[in-house]
Amino acid sequence: MIIKKSLFKKIFKNTGVQLSETAYKLLEEDIQRMVTRWAKRAKDGNIKRVMPGDIHLIRGNIYNKEYR
Repeated sequence: MIIKKSLFKKIFKNTGVQLSETAYKLLEEDIQRMVTRWAKRAKDGNIKRVMPGDIHLIRGNIYNKEYR
């Protein structure tokens, strides 16, 4: 589990939306895929330790290999 279920459900509850168990599992799987992509981008970008200044590099397609 990447995100605490209670925190996840609380966020939805605070907006007045109920979150079913199945929907939670689907969203959790999506988050796991997203974090996996971030880790792969860090590895492909030769980032050994992700620091706050590196977050923008692993989040999206901003990082081009020509800038290594």
